[in-house]
Amino acid sequence: MDNLNSQTFDYTNLPKIRIKDFIKDMKIAKEKLPLDINELVDNTSLERALNIPFKIFKEIHKKCGPHVFKNSKDNINERKIDDTYNLTILEFQKKEIEKKKLNGFKSKTSARNPPTKDFELIEYLKELKYPAQQKIRHPEAILTITFYPPNQIYSQSHIYPCQIATHVDQKFDVIGLNLLTSLKDKIYCNSDYGLCEDISEDPEKPASYFTKDIFKSGFFLIENTFYNDMRQNSNVDYSEIIIKWTSDPSIKSGPYLSQTMESTKFDDLEIVLGKPYMYLHQGDCQHLFIFSDLRLINRFDPHNELLYPIRTFIVSEKLKYCYVCGLNPTKYITFNDPHVPDEPSLFCKECYMCLHYNNERKKVGNFKAYHYKDRNTTLNTRRFSTFLK
Repeated sequence: MDNLNSQTFDYTNLPKIRIKDFIKDMKIAKEKLPLDINELVDNTSLERALNIPFKIFKEIHKKCGPHVFKNSKDNINERKIDDTYNLTILEFQKKEIEKKKLNGFKSKTSARNPPTKDFELIEYLKELKYPAQQKIRHPEAILTITFYPPNQIYSQSHIYPCQIATHVDQKFDVIGLNLLTSLKDKIYCNSDYGLCEDISEDPEKPASYFTKDIFKSGFFLIENTFYNDMRQNSNVDYSEIIIKWTSDPSIKSGPYLSQTMESTKFDDLEIVLGKPYMYLHQGDCQHLFIFSDLRLINRFDPHNELLYPIRTFIVSEKLKYCYVCGLNPTKYITFNDPHVPDEPSLFCKECYMCLHYNNERKKVGNFKAYHYKDRNTTLNTRRFSTFLK
């Protein structure tokens, strides 16, 4: 709540969009336009439909048509450096391009190279076969939802407030038919895979449950309405105490409403594009998110409704390696470990077994151990499975 209220930008004057009304309005507008602009580029009826001179339209199509846009992987070798100026930075850029030509282009996500939709994934999904009854009925809206990393209220020292993370963490494409719960189940967060079961007595025992299997409650806060996940009888309505608190006239906030997430579809929502909303789960893990785009589905999108929501982007995390060998990725994390000076400590399987068990595989020392889970180990490492999971 504090994080949302701390935003200084005034969103009150921005128009609210009801998804159902958007689909209806776009359907009416689409009926007035030609069916396929690409097929009617040379047709003078397009000039009348768009109410712009046909010469201007041809120029726009030439510079902004689908043929212009390429994946950066395709045009990296076509990039040229202007030799007009003798600048040191240009020499560095030339060397970087030559390096990428030799080693192959690898995409990086940074502040200067913002995350984009994975077009190879979209093409892969479009080629999947599916029954006719799963085909999306037109017109249908696609919402692009951008999530930011979870914001902790206090830093580790519990003295200085943390800054809100501004880099993108995940992106999803959803359709109006999707329930809010379908998006909640696709959001990845490390706090959902918290440590629950001590496996120090049996290191080969697989993890049988995580925090997300115990604490399943959560809500989306969108336009003063809390959408709570109440699919399980044990789920808690996190918004109840907030609504009760804001009912006090001295609290200048609200009023707030409460609805269930499992009975609400995206086309029931009324949103403001670009306005920050909040997703809360695991008690106090808060994610800011925005609706960054709203459009009608087109021929470039997958038309199988069961594929949505589609995670079109997720930021990669730096792989954590074993504290002992520094070569292998982490598989175990220990606490109160007498064998190492660090608390907690991370181990690969080989180092963990050598340090903590004898030849008879009996535990040596009094410590607690858990399977280590992060984004790299939890999500399937195969390219497209990561996005579909």
